[in-house]
Amino acid sequence: MVFARRILTSYDLFTYTYPYKDFTAASLRSGHIPLWNPYLFFGVPFFANIQTAVLYPINVLTSYMGAPQAAGLSIVLHIFLAGAGMYAFTRLSVGLGRAGSFLAALAFMFSGFLTAQVGHLNQITVSVWLPLLLLCFEQAYRRRSLRLALAMALVVTLQALAGGPQQLYLSLVALGLFVVFVIGRRAFQRPLPLRQTLLGAVGALLLFGFGVGLGLGLAAIQLLPSLELSRWSIRGGGLGYTGATSFSLPPPDLLRALLPGFTSNPFSEYVAYVGAVALFLVLVALVVRRRHPYTLLCLVLVVAGLLLAMGKFTPLYELAYRHVPGFDRFRVPARWLYLYSFGVSVLAGLGLSALEERGWLSGTHRWKPMVRILPPVLALALAAFVAIWVTRQKLTIPSSGIAAAWAAGAGAGFLVLLLATAWPKGRQWGPVLL
Repeated sequence: MVFARRILTSYDLFTYTYPYKDFTAASLRSGHIPLWNPYLFFGVPFFANIQTAVLYPINVLTSYMGAPQAAGLSIVLHIFLAGAGMYAFTRLSVGLGRAGSFLAALAFMFSGFLTAQVGHLNQITVSVWLPLLLLCFEQAYRRRSLRLALAMALVVTLQALAGGPQQLYLSLVALGLFVVFVIGRRAFQRPLPLRQTLLGAVGALLLFGFGVGLGLGLAAIQLLPSLELSRWSIRGGGLGYTGATSFSLPPPDLLRALLPGFTSNPFSEYVAYVGAVALFLVLVALVVRRRHPYTLLCLVLVVAGLLLAMGKFTPLYELAYRHVPGFDRFRVPARWLYLYSFGVSVLAGLGLSALEERGWLSGTHRWKPMVRILPPVLALALAAFVAIWVTRQKLTIPSSGIAAAWAAGAGAGFLVLLLATAWPKGRQWGPVLL
């Protein structure tokens, strides 16, 4: 795709992102920063439009390319950055093994949320940095490292320059939840005197403020012009509730968003599928690793992401819109599926690590996972059947050919799972099969 001068495109990328990237690249190659766009109306501010992401380092480095190559390379590079970041986070912070971290990385980097956003390049370029953001915070807090705190600030700067303010906002919300998690984990895992507990909490909050404040400050060269321009935009005074909740994920489409489609692709904002194996391993994690501290964090991210993604269809979003700063500045609540995708990916890694640690991938306790996981799987299948039956007017039932293909795929997946769980002890191919 990159070397053939082709890009994955959509209406928004073709009519909005592509011309802006081409204009930015031409301006940078000519040796000046594009502050003004003379080709729209009688001229409009260009640099101040945060979505142009003129100073985002990767955009600068690819400016010598043509726009098709630059866009294609950016998509590929950021998808792999998402995987590398998730691998590092789950390996160093969550404490997973190589197999679990690798699977979590695959689930996140190829998640439906990221891959469906290829038409909104700035959504991808901001979203992929979340694992590294959490990793830098956790490591800086645990090691009391100024260098890692500065690295955290650098990640915030990159996100702020990447041109997706909504995804930056969601990332900072996730970071805020992670800060609360780190404080709570320290307080409950190792009971300490009240004074030390309070000092630890204050330290975490100060680190959060330092990293975010410095990161946004370093990006002020972009943020200040954008803030000035925003006061003249239609969102300068915030969005009304109807506008802010446009593109809320309808509850009847929830299953289509989380499970693989069988007739057609869903709307790109309503995609959060992470893979059938990953979903199975999430169930494993919830059963086997339910006491792991990161299981609780991921559950919070998953539930919060789903509830907020449904926007106007749940009272929670209206409550947040009325009382939480920032909710009235963005539309498309379905993008909260970002937090769901992150949480589910980590849970999948936890599930695979649980199987590996207990020897279920090397021949020991071969059937135990199947016995323990089968009831919730059947319950989930029954719930899905009931939901489809209730909403059958809105969901298309697959044809017999499609159903047969899915049955064959499910059977093949089940066979691979059996081989993985029954593989002779001492062999290392169980994780590979999964």
